Parts: sequence; structure tokens; C-alpha cells
Amino acid sequence: MVLMIALSACDHDNKPSPKPEEPKPENPGGSKEDPQQQNLTAEEIAQYYNWSTTMTVEAVDALVRSVHEAKKVGSKTIEIKDATLTDRDDTKGTFTLDIREALIDGKKHSQKMAFSGFAIRPSDSEIGIRAYATWKVKGEELFKTFDLDPLYINNKTEMYDTEYLARFVSFISSNTQGQQYILTAEDMKHVKIIDLRYDRAKESITFKIGYKGFSSSSYATLPLRPMDYYDHKVSIVENFAPQKYMRGVFMHLGLYSGHMLSYDHDKYVVELSDNGHQGDDNNNALWLTVSLRDKDSDRELATLRKEVNNFKPLTELKKDIDISSSATLDETLKKKLKGDFTEGKDMSDKLKSGIMNWIKQAQFSYKGEALDYYTKGMNDIISCGSGITQENGDLYLENPRFELVSAVIQDAKLRVTVRLTFANEVAVEGVTFVFVAHGFRNA
Repeated sequence: MVLMIALSACDHDNKPSPKPEEPKPENPGGSKEDPQQQNLTAEEIAQYYNWSTTMTVEAVDALVRSVHEAKKVGSKTIEIKDATLTDRDDTKGTFTLDIREALIDGKKHSQKMAFSGFAIRPSDSEIGIRAYATWKVKGEELFKTFDLDPLYINNKTEMYDTEYLARFVSFISSNTQGQQYILTAEDMKHVKIIDLRYDRAKESITFKIGYKGFSSSSYATLPLRPMDYYDHKVSIVENFAPQKYMRGVFMHLGLYSGHMLSYDHDKYVVELSDNGHQGDDNNNALWLTVSLRDKDSDRELATLRKEVNNFKPLTELKKDIDISSSATLDETLKKKLKGDFTEGKDMSDKLKSGIMNWIKQAQFSYKGEALDYYTKGMNDIISCGSGITQENGDLYLENPRFELVSAVIQDAKLRVTVRLTFANEVAVEGVTFVFVAHGFRNA
């Protein structure tokens, strides 16, 4: 707890109290001045200097000497230009902050405030024996900047010295009263890392801390799960999915996995697991299960599950697929019309039955490559069949369903509009195709 006592900016000690004056009317159009209105609170001062009671008076003094810029604290703009610690007692964690020159919202200000409850520096033996460590860098920043590989893969500890760990770790101790003390930069010059190792059972980095001949009574423990760490070493290529359809990628994961995953190829090898993959046609997403291995030792480091989403919706097919008639389809449609080639007449009623049979005679193409319309087991499939490449293999329609929108004869040609209504177990809306069949002229 921070204790504080506000002291007046002007010293009135040992002076007789002035005789009370009769109240005077306020200035017209003005406001009554409150001499305490601009005083800073202890919390505002702490926020300005960014100090806490875990710091020693020495650490606070360093902040007061170095921090002078204007800062926004709550609703106030504070700029402390000149301040010093007085009545300082490092053995009790107390001091008075004498703010001699400051600006608060542009107005000159000075004040004094007493503080207590700051950390009392433990003795050297207390620092050493009671020392421990915690991560000060966490989450994604830690996974990106901390190098676990030498320790986790090869049990090499050389690089994890005090200087390296101090970039990521806070070293802390306490006195016998349990008051926390964060080791300063000067203290860190005397810190040694002892018996560092990776504890696989605890999924943590452990070590003892040495300080001026004293050693911590217990091991410092820094949790770092390999699954979390290595999951951040494999990421999804952001612009991959928006250019592809999910189902075809899912059906040909071996063809695409190397293009949708990003990782350091000099360090790691990523392999698809034999199972554990899942596709979601409704949400245009898929999940991969991959094995991350060390390239040099071929040792498996982690089995990861990666989500790839934001694939192209099937509504984009109206721009990507072309349908044209064929000689076979032309003849089939003529037979269904039985010689009725009336110009301008919509022939939909005569052609809509059996559309799922005659549409298979049309020619489909995707990105300039011919598509095959074939039967696989109990399912109808539209895909590139044996001509699959990275460019066209993502197109895969299982059990597509078409309906006839219109079929009108114009200039001896049958202009046919069909709509794709279903594929890959999901309903499809707004996807229509137009093709022209030839030879519809009355004799």
C-alpha cells in the first residue's frame, strides 16, 4: 500500500495562523480559486513515473531523475520538469517527492508528497537464497523472439546466460518479511545461471540462480509448452485460401500443403499426418494435422493442428467455370424438342426434365482447363480428373445439382441458362451459366 501525505508548496511551519478574513464576493464572471485543485494524487504521480511499490527507493530515484516529458495521465497533461527525493530512507522504503517545477494542463505547479511502503533492498544472502524468475515477455512475442531449439532439441545451454535470459525474464527476490524486490541492472551483474535444463515432465525451463556466492534454495521454473512454442513456428500463408476452393484442396492435401504452410525450411520439416484432417464446406475452412520435425536430427518436435479458412465460396464459380455445348449435347436437345424450333419460344418445359442427364454432355472448363464430369462410386464428380495441377486441382464438385432457368431459340440457336443449386453437400445460390447449342432451324 502506498501511504502519502500532501504538504503545502509554501512552508508555513512555525508561523501564526492568519486571522480569518470576512468572506468576499466572487469576481463577476469568474470562479472561486481552489489552491488544492491542481494537486496531483499519489496514483497520478505513480502513473506518470510508472513506478510501483515493488521498486526500491533507489530505483524510484532513477526514474525521477530521468523522466521529464509531458504525459497524459487520466484527464490531465502532466510534465514534471524538476523534482527530487528528500527525507529519503532506503532502509524503510520511504521518501518525500519534492516537485519544484511542473506543468499541469499548461499551468505552473509545485508540491511535496511523502511516500512509504516501497521495497527494502534485501541483503545479499536474501537476494541469492530467495531468488526466483518469471517471464516478463509472454505470448506471441515470446514465441517469436525466444529460441528454445538448442535447449529442447540438443540440450545445449551455452546461449542461455544471464544476459540472454534477462531479455525475457524478470529476476525477483524478497526480504525475510516477504516484501518483493526486483533485481536492478546493477544486481544483474552478479547473477549467474546454474544447472539450466528443460524439464519435459513439467514442460518448463528450470535453473538455479546464483548471486554473490549464494544460490537460490529452489529451482526457478519458467513454463514453456513445446506445443505452444512450435505452433507459432508454422503459420498459414494468408493469400493462399482466398484464391482457392476448399474441397479440391482438401481432396489433394499432398499437392497443396507445402503451399499453404509457412515455416523456416532451414530449421524444420513439416509433414502431413496420416489422419486427423477435416474439411468444412459450410464455412469454407479445413483443418490439417501436421508433424513438425527438426531438419538436422529428424526428431519430431510437435504434432500441430492448423486451421485454414477464408477459402473462396462456391458463389465464385459463376466467374470461374465456363460451360459450352457439344455436338452430342446439340443432338440430344434437338431430339427432346422433337423438331419444335419456334423462334423466340422458351423451351424450358420440354427440356427441364432429365437435365441431370443431358447436362453431363456439356463441356465444362476451369481456368482454361477442361473439366471431367464423371461418376465415382455413388457420386457424380466435376473436377480436372487426371489433369490435376496446383492451378486447377482446387475445383472439385461432388454431386452437383443443376436446374434449367430458360432455353430460348434465337437465330437458329438455343440459348440455354442453367443454375447450379447444390454441390459438396451445401446449397448454392446465384450461380448461373449460359451456353449456346447450334442447329435449331426449322426445315
